[in-house]
Amino acid sequence: MKEYLLKLLELCSDENFGQEAVEYGVVNGRVPLTYDLQTDLRTIMGEPGRPETGCYDQLCAAYRAVVRQNTETLTGLYEHSGLLAAIVGLPAGAPADWKGHLAAVRRDSFNAGIDAAAELAGQLEPAGTGLDVSVFECLRQAS
Repeated sequence: MKEYLLKLLELCSDENFGQEAVEYGVVNGRVPLTYDLQTDLRTIMGEPGRPETGCYDQLCAAYRAVVRQNTETLTGLYEHSGLLAAIVGLPAGAPADWKGHLAAVRRDSFNAGIDAAAELAGQLEPAGTGLDVSVFECLRQAS
């Protein structure tokens, strides 16, 4: 089963996001697998030359919405609890606009948020703030 799913994901998309979207659809029952590779590929990707007959675009949209919602929820919890500043490693004297910068991150995907926070950390680091930017690489690897 594992080998079959890996093969199916690879054939559906070369991109990590597309593979995750298809996996999300399988795990959540949006794509019931028949374990016939051609049948499952047609269900997901559509008939040859007719991609509109498949559900790939809908799976990507649904997965993107879930990722966005999870990112917003997690960011909100981190902000509310004060953990976001600790995760980012902002010292007490950090610039006042860091919250505005991080609020913009909510509109982006999780990785885009990590990239924006790393960029902010990179801007603050030369000022001798003592930020630990290695946390961003760990978060990228975990995503």
